[in-house]
Amino acid sequence: MLSQLRISHNKLQSLPPELSANGQLKLLDIGHNQIKNMKSLEVLQELPNLETLTVAGNPLCDNEDYWV
Repeated sequence: MLSQLRISHNKLQSLPPELSANGQLKLLDIGHNQIKNMKSLEVLQELPNLETLTVAGNPLCDNEDYWV
């Protein structure tokens, strides 16, 4: 059972839909990739146990609407 996934610094532009198969995931570090918009993160809705998410360092964080 995967509970932590650290995939920072991998030039990811989005998260694969297959990530949803990891329903027990509690920590996900996707910082410092190339994620530009919230749509790229839709699969996170399928992770009910996710407690910690790191997205710092992605272009997404530069958007004015990021903190809304």
